[in-house]
Amino acid sequence: MEKQQTVLKRILASKAFMLAALTIVVGAVIYIINHNLLTSSTIRSLFIDFCVPGVMLVAIPPLLISGSIDLSAAQQAGFGALVFAQIMTSFPFVPWYVALLAALIVGVAMGLVTVFFVNVLNFMPFIATIGLASVYSGLAMVWTRGNQVMVANASYNAIGSATLFNMVPVLFLFVIALCIVYAYILSSTRFGKSVYMVGGNPDAARLAGLNPKKVKGIMLVNCSVMSVLSGAVWAAQKKMASPINIASLAPNMRALAAGILGGVSFMGGSGGVFSGIIALLMVTVFDNSLTIVAQANMVNGQPLYGTYVNTVLKGMILILALILDYVGNARARRALITAAMKSRRSKRDAAETEAAQ
Repeated sequence: MEKQQTVLKRILASKAFMLAALTIVVGAVIYIINHNLLTSSTIRSLFIDFCVPGVMLVAIPPLLISGSIDLSAAQQAGFGALVFAQIMTSFPFVPWYVALLAALIVGVAMGLVTVFFVNVLNFMPFIATIGLASVYSGLAMVWTRGNQVMVANASYNAIGSATLFNMVPVLFLFVIALCIVYAYILSSTRFGKSVYMVGGNPDAARLAGLNPKKVKGIMLVNCSVMSVLSGAVWAAQKKMASPINIASLAPNMRALAAGILGGVSFMGGSGGVFSGIIALLMVTVFDNSLTIVAQANMVNGQPLYGTYVNTVLKGMILILALILDYVGNARARRALITAAMKSRRSKRDAAETEAAQ
């Protein structure tokens, strides 16, 4: 009985539970304001909006846990979607899964380029990936001259529009399954534990026989591959590839904010994917709810506010996530210092007692 109560207390005190409760509260408030939140079309739209940042969620937070970062994920997603769509347009006889495999290989190549700058040339990941983001965005613009590339493969487009019970997109179920797999890898495998160790203390990980550069390199390549996959998911939903549109939506920033809100530390070594899923769901509910409220309150035939307000609020959510991360790290540092001082004090008292005897 006591063990069950302990488990229950641990669940109630977890960040995942708090985020889930907050998501329900936000949804309930918006539903009171406007009942359109729980219609089948809005729920389906919520699931659709979850998919692209959801794929990035399995790459960006784990990369942060390893102690690195990639700010070019959205541009990689746009470029990978362009490669995928261009192959199917130029070679219509090629099956979509072959085109997807080719795009993922391009993702591996982009990841290896990042690894070269970070691990070989010792560039800071922050600086290297900002530069690469401009490169991929520029290449996509030169390639397409700013135009969209349509995806003409009927079977692939059918995957993008397929739903379960006319409400839950099949791609949403795929993304949730992907998140579960990555959550298991991080929490229950040897490699997952090495990711936490490398991010938490690279020197200790090196002494334990791990290669921090190798682990971070694997996570950087994984981030690039998942970014390309997220671009392919976007192409399936929109039936086209548009690098400009994907980058403007900034799904990588949503995944980053969700990861930090879910407990991933910007300093590395802590957090997980499961809480990030709930945090991303909360952010998506919040974003969609604002759009519904704005459309329901028209002034002179125009929404109460434009989509630019949503952009401001997304930025505020990211800032809030960074503040929470800072506060959490500061609290952890104070706890470590307090524990160290108590340990030193107890040792000193023990030594004085022994000397007195």
